[in-house]
Amino acid sequence: LEHRSAWRMQLMERADGAAVINDAYNANPDSMDAALSTLAEVARTRRSRRPDARVVAILGDMLELGQGAPELHVEAGRHAAAAGVDRVIAIGDFADQIVSGAREAGAAAVSMSVDEASSLDLGPDDLALVKASRGLSLERVASALLEQSPTTTISKGQAC
Repeated sequence: LEHRSAWRMQLMERADGAAVINDAYNANPDSMDAALSTLAEVARTRRSRRPDARVVAILGDMLELGQGAPELHVEAGRHAAAAGVDRVIAIGDFADQIVSGAREAGAAAVSMSVDEASSLDLGPDDLALVKASRGLSLERVASALLEQSPTTTISKGQAC
């Protein structure tokens, strides 16, 4: 992943090997699909070297979608499951729809508050994606997960 700006597919790694992809700047159906596809690719690479790594998708609302919003959030949950995510954490007004789609497609999924998600324990080598529209301020979750131990930014060209 090439880091272009804060909160846009920003990959940070903790000293224990856990990594967070912070994509909390914006979300729409296309960017959600792209982020989940990228998460799946990064997860495949990590798991080849770290087979015990868990993959978590912390997904929040995609705002301003109109009447189709509920079904688009169900689809985001389905895509997370299809991406091989071990656990989906959903946050926001459409959390139930994300959870429903993920469970329907076979993934473990729960809804949480921002505070609850910020308290998640990532194990060594785990990988988490944090993705939502800017209005949810999920960069707070990404920061809390990273603060569990010292972090290192992964630069372009470094292995994930």
